[in-house]
Amino acid sequence: MHTSAEIRWFWPSTLPEGLFDWFCHPSPEAHAPGGGQCKTHCYLRDNTQAELGMKYRPGKPEVEVKGLVERTWARLNAEPFAGPVELWSKWTSQRLHLQEQPLIALEKRRWLRLFTTSASTVVELALNADEGLQNPCSVWPTRGCTIELTELRLDGTLVGWTLGLEAFGTLAELPHQLHSLAQHLAAHHPPAFGDAIQGSYPVWLQQFA
Repeated sequence: MHTSAEIRWFWPSTLPEGLFDWFCHPSPEAHAPGGGQCKTHCYLRDNTQAELGMKYRPGKPEVEVKGLVERTWARLNAEPFAGPVELWSKWTSQRLHLQEQPLIALEKRRWLRLFTTSASTVVELALNADEGLQNPCSVWPTRGCTIELTELRLDGTLVGWTLGLEAFGTLAELPHQLHSLAQHLAAHHPPAFGDAIQGSYPVWLQQFA
C-alpha cells in the first residue's frame, strides 16, 4: 500500500499565462522537469462516486486502485498553492481486469519534478525523460514530494490540464513535506491559477462518464 497527501488543480482548456514556463524554469538553479512523453491511462468509467479510482496502462499487467481516505486532511496556505489537502491510498493487483468494463482512455503528457524534504531545506533531484533519476547511482527517496503538470486529451482532443503536488513517506511526515514544498515553490513567484478547479481525478473524470 502506498499512502500520499495530495492537492490538485484542473483547467478546462488553456493554462494560465506563464504557468508552463514557470513550471519548467522557475529559477536558474532549478532542474528541467522529467517526463514529457505521452501515455494512455484507461480509467474505469463510474459516475456514481468520486472516492475510488481504478485504472490500467496498456501493456502493463496490473490494475491500480486508489481510494480517498480523507478529503480535508490538512491545508496549504502558500498562495497560489492553497486549499485542502486530500489523503489517498493506492494498491495494485494483477488479478483484477478492467478490459471488459466501460472505460475512459485518457491520453496524458506529464512533466514531473521531484524534491526531497527530509532535511531542513528542500532539495530538487534531476529526472530524465522516463521520470527516473537522472543520476544512475542515485536511489529514489523514501520520503519527499513531487509536482506534476499534465496535458489531458481524449481521442486526440485537448480536454484540460492539471497541476498536482504529492507528498509520500510516513503518514506523520506528509503534512510537513507538502507544506515545505508549497512554501519553496511559492517563493519562486508562480503566476496566479486563475479559474482553476481544485479536485481529484475521480471528480474531474465524472464529466466524461
